[in-house]
Amino acid sequence: MFKVLLKRDQRDCTNGSRGRARGVAALLIGTVVAGCAVEPGPSVPTKTGSSVFEARQSLAFCAPQGPKGGKAAVTSSYIASMIFLGILPGAIAAASGEEHTRRHGAIDAVDDCLSEQGFERRELTAQEAVAIKQRDRYARDQLLTHLVNGGTLATYDGP
Repeated sequence: MFKVLLKRDQRDCTNGSRGRARGVAALLIGTVVAGCAVEPGPSVPTKTGSSVFEARQSLAFCAPQGPKGGKAAVTSSYIASMIFLGILPGAIAAASGEEHTRRHGAIDAVDDCLSEQGFERRELTAQEAVAIKQRDRYARDQLLTHLVNGGTLATYDGP
């Protein structure tokens, strides 16, 4: 009976090592893929019934959360990488993607703060971004208010 248990335990340890190796490989692949992730483009916070002025106020209120979120994301990245990859390889892996992690942590922290205020991120299309850049200040504010309200460039009939 002990022989059967011992053999099964040895087999479990062997499979556990393989599982850990697979986990490490998956983490490394995930790190490489995350480093190649597409950066978010221009966006506006949207909330039905809101103006661009209210969106700017909320964004100004939430902006200080960005650096805090970026720092927390980097710290978490270092800790997780060192736990799963070991001290030196983990530190190297975390350092290689630090700026990317910091940027996305900051974006996520601001998005979370805005969502607590009822706003959500809406990525602008390339045409919308160009249309915003081509307008003067008054027309730009009108278009942005339309977009913040959830409208699109196709439904916009202002200046």
